[in-house]
Amino acid sequence: MKRTASVALIIGVLVVGGMASAADKAATQMKTYVGPGGDFQFRYPAWLIDCKADPNDLSCVSYMPVCDGESYGSIICIAYPKDRVKEQKTFGGAAFVVSMVQNAHDEAACREVSSALPPQLAHQHKETINGVEFWVSGAGGGVAMGHSMDQQVYRAFHNNLCYELGINISAVARTVYDPPEPKSFSQKAVEKPLRQTLRTFQFLK
Repeated sequence: MKRTASVALIIGVLVVGGMASAADKAATQMKTYVGPGGDFQFRYPAWLIDCKADPNDLSCVSYMPVCDGESYGSIICIAYPKDRVKEQKTFGGAAFVVSMVQNAHDEAACREVSSALPPQLAHQHKETINGVEFWVSGAGGGVAMGHSMDQQVYRAFHNNLCYELGINISAVARTVYDPPEPKSFSQKAVEKPLRQTLRTFQFLK
């Protein structure tokens, strides 16, 4: 009787362990995206949403568009799944975006951010990602109808083209809701996999 119970216990541990290993593997699995011209690539957690492949996914749609670069469309948008956020009432959307700045034909023009962006984005510093120097515009936020957008803009002039990488996170003010006000979502938790994705970006040509 004791031996049967022991065997059952061992089998149960193995099954649970196998399930945990599968879950851990799924959580750490990465995908690779290569730019349309084969000029760049980056890797991202497989559970994030490729909005170009699935543009109708609700994670890719928000009141303040998270899939746009600086007032123009993106080449690729990788969004954070809305269903992974418990405090959904205060979460608008979030994404890592790669765009091309069409009218920036030299490094000086590439560094300039639009005057339409909030003043907080005027401050810049340099960061190196996989051997390439980027000009980084500090986080700022536009506000509209109780919604705000936190933007982090990375610009690099490479092979006579201006590339922009961005992390966009949209939030909904708690005060737009009747009491009791909902909890704010964790911006750090949402930003972490998007920043992880940003750090894998590299030019191939």
